[in-house]
Parts: sequence; C-alpha cells; structure tokens
Amino acid sequence: MATTITNRSRQLLVVPLNSGATLHLAPGEEAPGIDPVEVKNNATLQKMAERGWIALAETREGATAHQGQKRGKGR
Repeated sequence: MATTITNRSRQLLVVPLNSGATLHLAPGEEAPGIDPVEVKNNATLQKMAERGWIALAETREGATAHQGQKRGKGR
C-alpha cells in the first residue's frame, strides 16, 4: 500500500521522509504514491498530522496520480 500526503495548512510545508529526502508541498497540494517505509514510525509526520497540517492516507498499490492515455504520432 502506498501513502498519500496532503498539505491541509495555508502555508508551504517541508515534509521530512525517513530516507532523509523532503517534500515541499504548497497549500492543498497532494503527494501520491509515497512508499510506506518513508512514513512509518516518523515522529515528525505524526506530529504534523495531529496538528492538522497534513493528512496521511493509504492507497492501493498500483494506483498512480495521472492515468492519462498514450498518444501516437500525428495525434
């Protein structure tokens, strides 16, 4: 299961992940498809969620943010 992180605040948030990487999320922006290893046992993310700054949601595996159609040449 992948995780989606959504910024519920009115300001830009810097969201730290367990790997040391960070996400920069604008107000209302969503980061889908985050590996669960990145958010599991992350105290900072839990505090941000408790304060209502972010929303964490599990999504089914294989789900992508954009499921557009492929287009061939000349279209």
